[in-house]
Amino acid sequence: MELAWIGWIGSYTIIGVLFGVITGLLNQKKGYSYWTGFWAGFFLGIFGLLFVVIQEDKNKNRINTETNSADELLKYKQLLDSGVITESEFQEAKNKLLKKI
Repeated sequence: MELAWIGWIGSYTIIGVLFGVITGLLNQKKGYSYWTGFWAGFFLGIFGLLFVVIQEDKNKNRINTETNSADELLKYKQLLDSGVITESEFQEAKNKLLKKI
C-alpha cells in the first residue's frame, strides 16, 4: 500500500509522454521546435496541446510569400515580353523579389 504512489507517477508519466509526443509533432508541423511542443504537452497536458493548436502556423506565411513573389515575377516577365518595361527594369524587379524569399 505504501508503494501506490509509484503507480500514480507511472500513469502520469505515460499520459505526459503521450500528450508530449502529440503536441511536439503538431508544433513541428507548424514550423516550431518539436521539443518545445513536447515539454509543453508533457507538463501542461491538454493546456499545452490547446496552446499549440491556437498558435500561428509559421509555414503558412512562408508559402504565401513564395507564391506571391512567383506571381509578381510572372507579371514582370509578361510586361518585359510585351515591351512595357526594359530588361534592366525586369532584372531589378527580379532581384528585389528574390531577396524577399
